[in-house]
Amino acid sequence: MKKKVNCKSSLLETPTEMADFPFSSPKESPKSPLFTIINDDKKKSTVSTSKNKKTDKSQPTIAAVKTLGTISDLKDLASSRLDHLKRHIEHSHSEIIRDLQASHSRLHKRFKIQTQACQQAMDEVEKEYKKMSERISESREAMQHAKHQSLSFQNTVRKQLIIFKVVLGFQQLSHLVTRQFRR
Repeated sequence: MKKKVNCKSSLLETPTEMADFPFSSPKESPKSPLFTIINDDKKKSTVSTSKNKKTDKSQPTIAAVKTLGTISDLKDLASSRLDHLKRHIEHSHSEIIRDLQASHSRLHKRFKIQTQACQQAMDEVEKEYKKMSERISESREAMQHAKHQSLSFQNTVRKQLIIFKVVLGFQQLSHLVTRQFRR
């Protein structure tokens, strides 16, 4: 009941179809999740479908599968396979969690560094703003002081000019008066 696919370089044998599995006898049931590759020399070699060879040691071998004759043996095999799959899933889950935590840690560090850089830039901008604000205030105060001095100087000059005009006018008047008396 096995399907054979013919290729020029190799043949691939797969286990029996799953539709036939419940009705097949123990001799015809699938042996294991192993594929058998037949090369050009017609030599058979088995290749495991899992990545870790260590985990395959807990798998029943082909010889052990051939000795299954009772339902309890099949149940034990199914139970051991189920346990193996559970362990594999738990291991994969723990690796995924570990990778996720490492990724989260890296992202948290990157976020923290960027937050610190932004805070530092904001602090520098705030310091620069305060310096500019102080310079503007100082310039405004200096301009107001200069304006006040200018107005004060103008008032002083006006007063002195008025006094000068009065004195000049007084001198001219006294000069005229003295001329008038000399005549």
